[in-house]
Amino acid sequence: MPPLLRRPRRFGAPASAAAALVIASSPPPAVAQTRTFLYTVVTPTSATPTPRSLVYTDLAYGERMFAAVGPEHLEPRVAAQLGLSRRVTLLVQAGWAPADDAVRNRLSGQAEALLSILPAGSRATLALGTGAMRDYGGTFVALGRVVAAYRWNRSELAANLRFEHAFAAAADAGEFARRDPLDVITTAGLMQEVGAGLSIGVETIGEDLEGFWEADEAEGGAKLMIGPTLSVRPPGLPWQLLLGVGAIFHLTYSTQPGTASGAARDLTTGQGYVVRASVTYQLGAAGRDRDGLAAP
Repeated sequence: MPPLLRRPRRFGAPASAAAALVIASSPPPAVAQTRTFLYTVVTPTSATPTPRSLVYTDLAYGERMFAAVGPEHLEPRVAAQLGLSRRVTLLVQAGWAPADDAVRNRLSGQAEALLSILPAGSRATLALGTGAMRDYGGTFVALGRVVAAYRWNRSELAANLRFEHAFAAAADAGEFARRDPLDVITTAGLMQEVGAGLSIGVETIGEDLEGFWEADEAEGGAKLMIGPTLSVRPPGLPWQLLLGVGAIFHLTYSTQPGTASGAARDLTTGQGYVVRASVTYQLGAAGRDRDGLAAP
C-alpha cells in the first residue's frame, strides 16, 4: 500500500496513560509570582538546585467570621514558607487577635513540614504534611495537610485538605467534649494571569461541612467563605501584593453548637465578610519567579 494511503496507527490505553504522565511531568510555565493564593498553600515546584523561600505579612479585618478564616475584627499575621530542599518545605506562622474579646489567647502559632511527592519541575503538585498549632483558644492542635495543584500556561488551580485534632486539658474537658474529634478544613483557589505581573482569581474555604448531614455537628454547623483575589507582582522584583475580599456564609446551624475555639463566632448566625491584604517577599530571587525563571 502506498505510504499516503496507510491507515493511522491507533494507540491503546497504555499509550494514553503514558501521554498523560508526560503532560503532568512536563516543566511548568514561568508564572511570575511568589505566592499564588491567600488561603491555599502551594509547595514550590522549582527544578533549580537552590530551594525558594518566602516571607510574608498579612493584615485582615472581618466580622462574623469562623476559625479557619481568622478571629473577629483585626488580625495581623507574619509567616514564612521555607524551602529546605527540593522536596521539603517548612511553613511557620504567628497571628495576633488584638480586638477579639472572646478569644482566650491573643497569640496563635503553627508550624508544618510538607513533603512533595511528584518530581521537581512538574506542572502538577502533590504534597503531604504534618505539624502542630496553638490556636486562639489556647488549645494545642495536631495538623495534617494534603496539597494538590496544577498549572497551565497562565493559570493555576489548587486545593488543600487540612486535618485538625485538638488536645484538651482536663480542666476543659466538658467544653472540649463538644469539639469534633477530627476537623476537616477545605480550601481551593483558581488564579488566572491577565497581564505582566497581574493575576485575578477566586478562593474559597469550607469548614465543618459535615453540618449538611449531621444536625448535631459539634461546632455550630457548616460555614463557607468565597471571594475574589487580586495578585500584583511588579516584573523583575521579588515582592508581591495579594488582596482578597470574601463573603462568609453560615450555611447550616447545629442543634448543639459548641464553643470549642473559645470564640463567640462559633455561635454566630447570619453572614459576614473578610478583607485580607498580604505582602510577600521571595528570598534570594530578585528578578526571578518561584521556578527560577526570569520574570517577564
